[in-house]
Amino acid sequence: MHNKLLELLCQGHSPTTTLLAHQTDLMLEHGDHYAIVSANKSVCPDVQYVFRMYYHAFKEQYSGGSNTASVFSDLLKKAQEFNDSNSTAGGRIAAEMIDGDAVVAICTPLMARAHQQTPEAGKLVFLDSSGNIDRHCNRVFLLMTHSNAGGISTWYWHHDFRTSTMHHCHAGAS
Repeated sequence: MHNKLLELLCQGHSPTTTLLAHQTDLMLEHGDHYAIVSANKSVCPDVQYVFRMYYHAFKEQYSGGSNTASVFSDLLKKAQEFNDSNSTAGGRIAAEMIDGDAVVAICTPLMARAHQQTPEAGKLVFLDSSGNIDRHCNRVFLLMTHSNAGGISTWYWHHDFRTSTMHHCHAGAS
């Protein structure tokens, strides 16, 4: 079981999808007896076990977290690629490192279209912060505007919450 989970992690699965794939295999293999088999932690571990396995296996590769210089450099390259390929459609990404915190703002081509086609986008936006905080203390916010169809995303904003200060990054909407 350990080797199978490790192989799935090495293939790029997250700890959660690794466990789900293993549980699916157990369901297919054991059918009606899955509930009994899955209760045995040596056969079907919990998600914390898989997270610990992931951390132990990849801690040297990912030890710096999401704010290391090399990760941020890669992020800037990806942002530039996105900006180059989406400039005509209005999409844009801006990323800054402020006081050691990575701040990323994204306006996708669909969001840029919302700015152009929805008059409310220039008048009223609200902040949706209903997402959770991940293991690196990163939080996702959506700046949204109202429409007859419901909320329309106008900005995606990513922030690292290891510090108490709030930073913002402006990518310049049309």
